[in-house]
Amino acid sequence: MGGIPSLSYTDLPILVEELCRGSYTAEQFIHLITLKAEGSHPTGGYQVFLKRNPVYVFPPSFTLTHIRPVGETNQLITPFLLTSQFECKETLKEIVVVDAAGSNQVEVKQVKGEAPSKPTCE
Repeated sequence: MGGIPSLSYTDLPILVEELCRGSYTAEQFIHLITLKAEGSHPTGGYQVFLKRNPVYVFPPSFTLTHIRPVGETNQLITPFLLTSQFECKETLKEIVVVDAAGSNQVEVKQVKGEAPSKPTCE
């Protein structure tokens, strides 16, 4: 008779984090490093992650991954842009990003100037 159907673990979708592909830029302003990853997917619904690897290595290492959509999605090419920021007192020359294409050495552009002492927006 009616009611709520029961679900088992075999009925649930398996969400697998896979390596993704992207292009990367990085810049250092004083002690602040900003890493950007951008790319696109053939449909919407992808969850994309840019994670710093938990093992301390130098230069810093990140991984770009995604989880594929479950169910129906739009059939439009969907761009993504992710950023990650962290502090580093040393001048970095490169950051490593691991993705589906392998290990990418990303040159860190040094941005000159001084940080504003107070907000410039009014």
